[in-house]
Amino acid sequence: MKVILLTKKFNKNGERFVKKLNNSLNEVDIKVVYSLSDIFQYISINSLIIFHVDSHNTLVDILLYREKFEWSKIIIILPDEDENTIAKGLLLKPRFISTNDHNINDILAVINNIISNEKSKKQNNK
Repeated sequence: MKVILLTKKFNKNGERFVKKLNNSLNEVDIKVVYSLSDIFQYISINSLIIFHVDSHNTLVDILLYREKFEWSKIIIILPDEDENTIAKGLLLKPRFISTNDHNINDILAVINNIISNEKSKKQNNK
């Protein structure tokens, strides 16, 4: 399973998340991209895309391309808990939605669960 993380370069929350993600998922190849345009070269069916959203503008930009993410599993980390922000995030139909203020370990647990489920499906289909 491809795991793709979209975050902003030089964002303290993003950098901390990348470190935790790499430490937690050392067996999984994680592609970190820093711009929305870069993500399209790595997406495939059943990719796990983690959007680490730093602003409302970034979220609006992502939503412009939401049909391209229909076949991917999505986790979204929003910049705040504003109702409007959450409503926009839900338009991406994420498997999990969180904010920068929540415990990173909860997010990592969801990611690990999604990856484990995909591995199980592949083994059962053999």
